[in-house]
Amino acid sequence: MSAYEILKTWPGFATALPEEIFAHPAWVMPCQWGDERCFLCRSAAKPRDVIGLAIKLDDDEHFLGLANRERFPDLHQLWNEKQRLPDALLLALVEKECGDLLQLIENVVRRQVSVLGLDDPAKRASAVAFDVVGAADGAIRATFVLDVKPSMVRTFGQLRFLDTNHASLRTLTRPARAVYATFALSETALSSLAEGDYLLLPELLGSSYGEWRCEFPADLHCRVVAPTEEALPFAAFADQRLPACPVPTALELFVGDRVVARGRLAQLCNQVAFEIEEVL
Repeated sequence: MSAYEILKTWPGFATALPEEIFAHPAWVMPCQWGDERCFLCRSAAKPRDVIGLAIKLDDDEHFLGLANRERFPDLHQLWNEKQRLPDALLLALVEKECGDLLQLIENVVRRQVSVLGLDDPAKRASAVAFDVVGAADGAIRATFVLDVKPSMVRTFGQLRFLDTNHASLRTLTRPARAVYATFALSETALSSLAEGDYLLLPELLGSSYGEWRCEFPADLHCRVVAPTEEALPFAAFADQRLPACPVPTALELFVGDRVVARGRLAQLCNQVAFEIEEVL
């Protein structure tokens, strides 16, 4: 199972809202900067000084704020003089140097971008800051702010845009129990279990045994499990490097998702068995 498939079943993520996903620190959206593969990320800090642009995404008006970056060489050189430049010249420089960024925005929002003119830079305060990061070197290509409306959040807030290698996901934990044996017992055998009975566990004869389970289905199978849960990190599931199940001492017998008996590991005629000490 891939890390993404594991994430889809992780508590809290299967039902996560687009707003929650978009706000998550692991949010990363693949994109293209010209011919270069990049990622669109939420910026750690909103730029204080931007060139404000009024743009349209299809027929919807938005604010776009461009931050100072060397990737826009003429704008970068004239940045401190931008307020003295004629609007037509500033817009011409944006059109000349920011085509890759405008195309990137058009691609990720899936709407046609058109520049209407300059806009009040103060609108940056209510916009979302983004970085365009190179996939090959991790360097920031551009930083901008954009007012993100609910329809765009639905586009951005998809589970597939969470980076499963991000520390905020890899350090998540969920409880799991070691399961040492799974078998079927008839209703008659199950109802007649009593203190002092033994259930043979041939599964425990090997040097490696047990598996971790986070949930138990409400079926009729019997499972011999550890009595306590362990917190296992997402990284262990994603990397398929779960720790070995501990050597069992105290044990519980589950039927479906409920405990029906408790006991311990024992020997019966040189075979490994579960000795029932309490029937619930």
